[in-house]
Amino acid sequence: MTDLAEHSQERRNIAVIGAGIVGVSCALHLQQAGFNVTLFDRDEPGSGATYGNACTFALYGSIPVNRPDLIWRFPSLMFGHERPLSIAWRYMPKMTPWLIQFLKHCRREHVDRTINGLGSLLRDAEDASMILFRACGGSDLISRDGTISIYPTSESFDADAINRQRRLTQGAQIQELTATDLQDLEPNLAPI
Repeated sequence: MTDLAEHSQERRNIAVIGAGIVGVSCALHLQQAGFNVTLFDRDEPGSGATYGNACTFALYGSIPVNRPDLIWRFPSLMFGHERPLSIAWRYMPKMTPWLIQFLKHCRREHVDRTINGLGSLLRDAEDASMILFRACGGSDLISRDGTISIYPTSESFDADAINRQRRLTQGAQIQELTATDLQDLEPNLAPI
């Protein structure tokens, strides 16, 4: 911020385009550095991508969807009896280039790069955001409830051990729950 503060006498008025969390964050930092800031957005503030996100500080979220294990599971995901992927075959020619790139990024080196990149962003996100929330009087709106990952079988839990370890490496905190603990925490869940 020192560089901005030094130049603030020369350029007093700044326009920020986009009134989502990124634009508002930039605007608040610029204001704190002494600039007069005007936010511009074609829609209501916070109604774009900011509105549609989960509003979480997701240290657990550094694991991408396209992972090495997905390459081997892909056929059963598309053709198995409980297939979660549904592809309209008439779109396959248009989807093929995207699908090839998606599967290429399932390779370990791409996945590790994504995990490390996301992890470096996510580790500091909450602390950096709390500065802004306190500045605008919104820190009382933040709750720290955590998230729950439920595994349907002990085999699926065991199979995900590497991803839990990756989350821990990136700074996530993990607490394993028994079925009783889970039921106490979320009584509206169907018994496991």
